[in-house]
Amino acid sequence: MRRVLTVLAAVILSAGAAAAQASFDDFLEKDAAAQASEGVADAELAKFEDVLNGPDVDRAIRAMRYMMASGKPRLVRAAKSFGLRSTQTLFQEQALKAILDTGGPFKLEFDLTTASEDESKIKYRTQGWGTSFSSDGKSATLIFTVGPYDPEKKCWISIRRQDCSMMLALTTVRFVGWGIAGALTLDQKGILSGDIRNDQRPSYVSVPARIPLIK
Repeated sequence: MRRVLTVLAAVILSAGAAAAQASFDDFLEKDAAAQASEGVADAELAKFEDVLNGPDVDRAIRAMRYMMASGKPRLVRAAKSFGLRSTQTLFQEQALKAILDTGGPFKLEFDLTTASEDESKIKYRTQGWGTSFSSDGKSATLIFTVGPYDPEKKCWISIRRQDCSMMLALTTVRFVGWGIAGALTLDQKGILSGDIRNDQRPSYVSVPARIPLIK
């Protein structure tokens, strides 16, 4: 009887191992298909990452630009994450330029808890732009896009006004011609954050605002 149980246990363990292997083989097959659909395999991505993390800064910048413009989701995500989270301003700035060049859409989030509407008039200023407001009135969200970069004006153009919409100085983005004023600076989490003010009157107070760039 003991021998029968031993044999039975061995059969069960063997079957379990075979099932686990079959499941892992299935994962490998689907993972390979996912990589193929994005046009970038793990080995290729690793080569790019070696360049990004290598000692040659100029080459790393070129690699990051190439990855951002490749249209391949894996390369774009890797380059965006590397650039935005870098401790070097040069990489952050290049990543921001590439992201703004995509035109968006971008999500501008307002924190309305620090000032009343009478103090800020942010809702009054932005509600006609398609801004959505939370039911509790504590936050607001504006989805927007920008046009192409104008090298003469050194800004990204407003699609509606055909004039400057956003400007970039190192890692700080400024709004131009919106009727709102403020600057958002990139942090280590890949978020542009700062304060925005309705500039129709000097007395209006600023409210915290942010644009998340990494999902």
